[in-house]
Amino acid sequence: MAVGVRSTCVTVKPAWINGWFHVLFTKPALDVDGRGHELRWGVNYIDIPLDARTIGVYFHYRGRPQQRLGLTETVRDMHDGGRLFARLGVRNSAHFHITVS
Repeated sequence: MAVGVRSTCVTVKPAWINGWFHVLFTKPALDVDGRGHELRWGVNYIDIPLDARTIGVYFHYRGRPQQRLGLTETVRDMHDGGRLFARLGVRNSAHFHITVS
């Protein structure tokens, strides 16, 4: 049975103070029910299945896609809109703050 998808605008930003480091040395990614999807810092458009339960955002160092640093997950609501905004915290051990609208 085919599952519908929704095109979702995913905006991923590092903290302003260490943003230059992340843009040069890391790549963000989206985790949808355990499956990773590469992103880039800034605005991304990705198709997310309508039956997806959990969505997470993380980053990894370039060349090491198996890492899932700063992973933050949220449970998806059936009524969520088509936008997801994630900002990484300032500290080295910080996680993403996710807003869904």
